[in-house]
Amino acid sequence: MRRGTAAQWSTANTVLADGEWGYETDTKKLKIGNGATAWNSLSYTIGGPALSPQLTLPTDLGYAAWNFDPSGTSGSLYSLLIGKIYLQRVDIRNNITVSKLAFGFNSGGSGMSNSYAGIYSSAGSRLAATTDISTAIQNVPGFELVVTLTASANLTANSFVWVALLVGASTGSAPQPTSASMPSNDIGQSQLTVQTARGGTYGTGQTSLPASITVASIAKNFSFLPWVAII
Repeated sequence: MRRGTAAQWSTANTVLADGEWGYETDTKKLKIGNGATAWNSLSYTIGGPALSPQLTLPTDLGYAAWNFDPSGTSGSLYSLLIGKIYLQRVDIRNNITVSKLAFGFNSGGSGMSNSYAGIYSSAGSRLAATTDISTAIQNVPGFELVVTLTASANLTANSFVWVALLVGASTGSAPQPTSASMPSNDIGQSQLTVQTARGGTYGTGQTSLPASITVASIAKNFSFLPWVAII
């Protein structure tokens, strides 16, 4: 970790290496480099005096961003509801280009079709999606599934996106994702609106990911948040 005062960092306007930490000793704020963006244009990642050197960041494990640390997942027995789009909020701290998505599963289900993953902007526009990933989910290796988008998506710092997962049809059992270990129904969501919730579901009877979604129609999910990451 490189250290300096806010004024020193601003004057030097350093380009941190990809994944390199830069710490402001007077403000207690942190930035993480991407190998291209100069300090003054780089977003703060974490602030506050309680910064822990043991904190695991997505970039430590090869991800660009995630909705929560995977060490907080639990072995949920919750099966995805067929035809509902599951949306998970992922905060974007730096400008990144995304080509893959990752999901955790306890079981892969069977007899599925019309299953897709994708990314929507915070306003509800679809930015990218996969082809049908039904077979990949059913054969999920090691409980983590990485899927490739048909086109990369450029995501802007200081924003968030919705990562979508849909199982559109099934003649057998539905898959069971790993989920956030949430202590009670609305912990961590009470100050969020539907438009900024940590996660929710959208629609019924869906067999594909629509070109756009109406964010105000997302049903905020109070107790089940599947783990997702972007790569």
